Amino acid sequence: MREKFYNVMWFIATSFRGSGTVRQTDVDAVRERFEVDTRALAVFRVAVASLLAADVLLRSRNLTLYYTGEGVVSRELARAATPEYAFSVFYVLPDHRVTTAAVFLFALLVSLQLAVGYRTRVATMLAFLVVVSIDHRNPFVLSYADGLYALLLFWAVFLPLGERWSVDAVHRERRPRDTVANVATALILLQMIAMYVVNGVHKTTSSLWLEGDAVAVILSVDEVTYLLGNHAHHLPFPVFTFTTYLWLALMLASPLLLMFTGRRRTAFAAIYVLGHLSLAPLVRIGAFSFVSISGLLLFLHQGFWSGLERAAEHHAEVATDKLHAGVTALASRLPNPRVSEWFDDRHRDAAATLTLVFLAVAGVHLVTYNTGTTAEASGAIEEAAEPPGFDRVANVLDAFGANQHDWDIFAPDPKDMNVYYVAAGEKDDGSQVDLYSDRPLEWSRPHEQLNQQYDNSYRDRFYMDSVWTSHMLSIEGAAPEVEYSEHLCRTNPDVEHIELYQVIERPEGSVDDRPRNAIQILQHRCSGSDVAPEPRVTPPTEFEPVEGGHEKAGGETLVATHDSDVTPPELTGNISCTVNLDAHDPTELHRHVKQLERTIYPAIDGTVTSVGVHTAELAKHPQAYRFTYHVRIYPEDGGLHQPEFYLVRYTVSDDGVHRDIQEHSFHPDRSYLEEHTGYVDCLSR
Repeated sequence: MREKFYNVMWFIATSFRGSGTVRQTDVDAVRERFEVDTRALAVFRVAVASLLAADVLLRSRNLTLYYTGEGVVSRELARAATPEYAFSVFYVLPDHRVTTAAVFLFALLVSLQLAVGYRTRVATMLAFLVVVSIDHRNPFVLSYADGLYALLLFWAVFLPLGERWSVDAVHRERRPRDTVANVATALILLQMIAMYVVNGVHKTTSSLWLEGDAVAVILSVDEVTYLLGNHAHHLPFPVFTFTTYLWLALMLASPLLLMFTGRRRTAFAAIYVLGHLSLAPLVRIGAFSFVSISGLLLFLHQGFWSGLERAAEHHAEVATDKLHAGVTALASRLPNPRVSEWFDDRHRDAAATLTLVFLAVAGVHLVTYNTGTTAEASGAIEEAAEPPGFDRVANVLDAFGANQHDWDIFAPDPKDMNVYYVAAGEKDDGSQVDLYSDRPLEWSRPHEQLNQQYDNSYRDRFYMDSVWTSHMLSIEGAAPEVEYSEHLCRTNPDVEHIELYQVIERPEGSVDDRPRNAIQILQHRCSGSDVAPEPRVTPPTEFEPVEGGHEKAGGETLVATHDSDVTPPELTGNISCTVNLDAHDPTELHRHVKQLERTIYPAIDGTVTSVGVHTAELAKHPQAYRFTYHVRIYPEDGGLHQPEFYLVRYTVSDDGVHRDIQEHSFHPDRSYLEEHTGYVDCLSR
């Protein structure tokens, strides 16, 4: 296995030098950059085990609500929203709270096994599978923290996490290695770099990041801030500007984590750790900061860990001795089966070869996907070429939760609007209540700080975001908003009619006087009647509600051809363009629309200073493809936080391409968009 590794390293070193004989110094230089201290692996092992235990305990607070058929996500809904062959033990076990509790308890036991490092590789594999199982049981509550955590566990399966400071190390007769450098160490380090770089490139396409305003916008939205973040808006604006540029620079400079070695690498990694630690008490984005810090531990150099060991021996010698004695005592009580009892050298060589091939394929996917995403996000290319068989590899990785992501955290533009929800329920006696916030029906914000609406669990925000996204995409067979309404009916038997609204609030001025806009997500009759329910709730007039639900999008037809690309518009006059739909391929449509946006921007009238477009995830079902995005227009005299706000929805079906504009604007004149940009003129031709 080690010989195979060096062959791979020689190939990499050769590619760095071009052609010619590979010198040992080149191999050593490459090895040094992908080398990980085994003490870093040990601390990483304890960190990911602790995160698993903490996550399971936090999820258990909503065990019935989010992870059983008695809650808001049935097993059928979960399967419809995950890849076709997605793995989850919940898909084969009885759908009952007792079963879910048993899986959660098993996950806690696995986290303990991983933390102490007993049969570490088996424990890592079990941890990865149980995490994927829980994630696929309810994909509507996931965040980028969950995606990054699953990927780190996936690569960790191939790492010797039990080499040091573990029960396995006590059982092992040989002296532990000081460092490890192999394909798996290279890939897990590259995973962290890819996450940062892709995110940074996304941010460079946003004027908010390039002009230094992004952090100020993020901290103005109290739906996502908490703890110190609720008070950070009092800081001087230059602090936000400096922080915005610093964070963007760190994302783009992250390859230096690999280029640097020794103390410089440790010092540079420490800056990222401090950045994540400062982010944790400001914004509520799950465990993303702590998962990222776990991955950054692997970049810390040998000298750091040696110094840490010396400090521990000097200042906590008694505690260190007791810990070592405890691990030794535990190891003496646990069985130590030998792998050689089941596998001979031939079997081990075959397993090593298969593992290396699998890692090589997964590694190509990691590099190819993130390189393509980076190039597309930057506008360098319109469409990244995919290697042969790329889709099959992606499908396998998707099924096991090891798929790569777009890493657009707070990117391209961060969220600049507050959101809260009103579940207006009408009882049998005619009275109306807000079932979401458990109060009489009111349209004002339910809490002084909007993050308090998610006090039950930070995953509540991700779930409600999924409800909103599903409503806009109308994914066939996967409608969490419907099951959520049915859950409200079951838990409130005296309610006969429900209307679910998302309320958008512009974060400016005093809380009581802020402009708000109510968007109806759905209407639901608890009696189960097939008759379409009539609206029974009327938001205040200043809200100007926009009808939503599951109505088919309609409107003008977008010009579609199969042999032409996006035509750049003229800088003056009406804009004319076509879009290549490529046989209704949703990915192709998405790419061409993004290109369309880039070509239209130069033609925007001078009275508009900035336009940002948010593209939601494409949804695919047998009848049609649908995607949505938001258009924000910032007038020169309106300031950063006073945009016009529109939602544009497209449905691509056999009948053509249909567009539906829904106005979320606080200025009712819908013609403003056409008058100032020509954007709608282009898309409606």
